[in-house]
Amino acid sequence: MNMFMIFLPVDPLRVGFEFNHAPLHCTLMPWFHTNASLREIEQLTREHCAVYTSLTLVSDHPDMFGPHHDVPVHVLAKNADLQDLHNRLFDALIALGAEFLNGYAGRRYRMHVSDKGAKSFEPGSSCTVKKAYI
Repeated sequence: MNMFMIFLPVDPLRVGFEFNHAPLHCTLMPWFHTNASLREIEQLTREHCAVYTSLTLVSDHPDMFGPHHDVPVHVLAKNADLQDLHNRLFDALIALGAEFLNGYAGRRYRMHVSDKGAKSFEPGSSCTVKKAYI
């Protein structure tokens, strides 16, 4: 079984960059298990992301997430395109038999950027993303 997450970078990344903890990003799909291969997940992600040439992320306000409300984040302003992309990918992954590690996908998805140490996506900040990373 394979495990993946799909995210939109807030900080620029170079292809092939490896990390233990994802840099500043908006999680498009939280961690999930699947029997699908990386190639299948890449293809599925490309097909769904191709609908949008870019997405603009705008930070709205700080909040605390996680089961213990101890994860500092910045919630994003409502974005119908981002929500639609998440919903469509979620449905496609469920159809592939994906199992999500937490309940924060689908109807419980809240667009946000988690703080990373001293780095955060302050209210009013924005960035335009053109790529999703797996």
